[in-house]
Amino acid sequence: MPEVAADAARTGQVLSNLLTNALAYTPAGGMIRLSAAAGDGEVTVSILDSGPGVPEEHAAYLFERFYRADPARTRGLGRRNGGAGLGLAISQAYIEGQGGRIWLETGNIREGALFCFTLPAAGHHPLS
Repeated sequence: MPEVAADAARTGQVLSNLLTNALAYTPAGGMIRLSAAAGDGEVTVSILDSGPGVPEEHAAYLFERFYRADPARTRGLGRRNGGAGLGLAISQAYIEGQGGRIWLETGNIREGALFCFTLPAAGHHPLS
């Protein structure tokens, strides 16, 4: 795996946001898979969970500030996931600010949610 051109603190926050969401929506006995792949001058990080997934009609809005796909889904999850709907918007700003992309994969997902983001491999940063 190549090194990436990234801010460790901001990238760590993105991973924390995505993993916190995955943990909150994955039922007991469920699965969360974190993976990375290299190609075309970038590294793609993927987080797949076995939770209820994201309804298609909400996918286009997930990265907007204050957007909550379904506030009822957070009942009983405690304050840990009872935030203001800023985590994905902040994650998008951090990733795009580093020359990457972030998205929810909507095709070929039978169960759960698959969030992905890219970061440029060292020496391939488009903003340099």
